Amino acid sequence: MTDTTSPAAPDVAIDAATDAVPTPEVVGQYQGPHGLEESSLALDTNARHWIAAGGWDRNLGGAVLSQIHEREAARAAALQRESESDSPSGTPPTPSAGEAEIAMRTSAATLQRLWGDEAFSQNMSLARELVQHIEAQRPGFMAYMEDSGLWNDPLFVAGLVHQAQRLNEGGSK
Repeated sequence: MTDTTSPAAPDVAIDAATDAVPTPEVVGQYQGPHGLEESSLALDTNARHWIAAGGWDRNLGGAVLSQIHEREAARAAALQRESESDSPSGTPPTPSAGEAEIAMRTSAATLQRLWGDEAFSQNMSLARELVQHIEAQRPGFMAYMEDSGLWNDPLFVAGLVHQAQRLNEGGSK
């Protein structure tokens, strides 16, 4: 699901619903983990801006923020295990090309079974459009989703689709 281009993106209201630059109050409303390490603060700041750009409300945005931090904690734990081995790389582990391909296919198959073929295509177009909108407002979101494997997490992708649908139905921040 790494392909973030959309051949036939539906006519949606994502841009209109989330075009305003997030204010510090909006960005600060999302409840995330407390007492973050200094190394996690940049990701936390970016994640809060991505969430605000995506128009999530306080509760759903907090859940997305927690999901991002949980994924990073797992990556940090894997890095720690690697550093205790003979050949640490010093960077957070990312899936190999083969692992990423398997994760992408597994996630796509899960969502396709859940939604059906036609709805799968429409829903993935919605998710891609929301991701592209967030990326335009705060670059780095697509790269983070791909590097962390978040783009291949069916639960996260379903959440993107739900948010895009909510915005299209006139949902507000």
